[in-house]
Amino acid sequence: FFLDRYIGFLGGGIRNFGGIERPVIFKTTDGGENWERLIRFPVGFGFGQSDRIKEIQFFNSRKGIVLTTRGLFQTDDGGSNWTNISERLPNNSGGILMEFVNNTTGFIFDEQGKLFKTYNQGNSWFEVNSINAPNSEISCISASSFEKLYACAENGYWKSEDNGHIWILNSSNQAKFDAIAFKDDELGFAAISSSSGNVSLFRTQNGGVQWVPEQIPTPINEVVEMTYLQSLKRVVAISRDGTVIGLED
Repeated sequence: FFLDRYIGFLGGGIRNFGGIERPVIFKTTDGGENWERLIRFPVGFGFGQSDRIKEIQFFNSRKGIVLTTRGLFQTDDGGSNWTNISERLPNNSGGILMEFVNNTTGFIFDEQGKLFKTYNQGNSWFEVNSINAPNSEISCISASSFEKLYACAENGYWKSEDNGHIWILNSSNQAKFDAIAFKDDELGFAAISSSSGNVSLFRTQNGGVQWVPEQIPTPINEVVEMTYLQSLKRVVAISRDGTVIGLED
């Protein structure tokens, strides 16, 4: 996650000798040239259980929240200390995906496909609706605006044009959407896996009505993260093996 063209955060998990995965966050202040590890064992993440960071959102250089495999956590000091705020989600639901539209408004999907929304940087959440799909199908969420949301699926993607209240499946029998990222309501990008397992990057200029393949410099496997960087005017796709590809808008 990048605050601007220079300051960014990267999260994941590192396994210790006992096989337990611990969360870790890195920070860059030079656009990704160098990374500093902020934390390895954040306060409140617990001991004896594996955990890894799934999503990161920083609102400024000090305040941010992360979604992990065990809950939702908040920092007010740039990532040195963390507080578990999972109880702020209705029924203490566990999240699997998180996406923010801007510096205040964000969404979380839980394991049951329920969608929650916040207007205040995650201080409180309320349920919006749910997608009628197995939780294993939903692998990403992306917002192009306050109204339009997208969710990756095994056989296409789900789209909502009313803030997540009604969802429509745009199906594709031969393709799996691994990741989606939008610049605005019209221009977006997607990583799509074919039935043979090959991954290609696509661009849409009409809000997902048509997808056109992009030329990429090197083959990639499953894309686990895709984000549009407004400050750089490009989309960045990260594959499971660590390959990073950037496309100009």
